[in-house]
Amino acid sequence: MRDDILLVDGFLDAATCERLAGVDFDPAPGRHDQPAAGLMPQGELDDIVHRVSEQLGQWFETGPLFCDYAAASKSTTGMGHVEHADAETLEGEPNHCPWRTVTAMLYLNSYGTDFGGGVLHFTRLGQVVEPTAGLLVGFRCDGAHTHEVPAVQWGTRRALAFWFTTDPAWAGVVSPKGA
Repeated sequence: MRDDILLVDGFLDAATCERLAGVDFDPAPGRHDQPAAGLMPQGELDDIVHRVSEQLGQWFETGPLFCDYAAASKSTTGMGHVEHADAETLEGEPNHCPWRTVTAMLYLNSYGTDFGGGVLHFTRLGQVVEPTAGLLVGFRCDGAHTHEVPAVQWGTRRALAFWFTTDPAWAGVVSPKGA
């Protein structure tokens, strides 16, 4: 499996990003996200999940990937994420979702235009990704890919977030095409 980060500009077109970014919702207190399934038509979500899954599976050479959770994310001023990995603790032990293999972020608006702060910082790799509308970012869920999101300074950062596994027992959103 590849270790590098997948970056695909223009994965979603500008009109789709604008439409999806315009879907407003109020996450639970202290949360940035809620299930994407309740905010967009299931057929559209299925199509996006399949496209993301295929792109990630090819890049990371994993074989079929099953989406265990898809979320709509909305981060307003002051919101960020502390350093973490998506399947391990910072000490390298399994966390509450050790079955996760690959994470994908699909940005719906842009750093510097729609919000300030809120970049994606891969702490152990020393890499920073400035979100732009339509950008797909994929990375492994292991401890080598710890990441944080410094607080949003102004505006609202919007994205779709996906967590994938190679274990079909954890498929929660939609299975790969043909599975």
